[in-house]
Amino acid sequence: MGGAVSRLGVHRHRSADWLGRNAAQGDALRAIVQGDLVISVTGLVAAVLDRIYGSGNALVWSTFAIYLFLTVSFGYFQFAYTPNASKARDVAP
Repeated sequence: MGGAVSRLGVHRHRSADWLGRNAAQGDALRAIVQGDLVISVTGLVAAVLDRIYGSGNALVWSTFAIYLFLTVSFGYFQFAYTPNASKARDVAP
């Protein structure tokens, strides 16, 4: 039951991502990426705890790998990526 409720929350969040896919650079896009980062960190922690305390098999590590990839990607876009610096390199003086 708990897994179904958490998946429902993730699907609702993904639909918000789809509606905000054309958001301009700014606060709205930053909020979407931050929400995705929080969801992926939560999924990563849940996958680790499932592997440690759960009765899952080796396929639990695939869930861990997916959430690790998502966490690193959203963390990059939240903290390290600066779109203005990348565009500044492309413009010739």
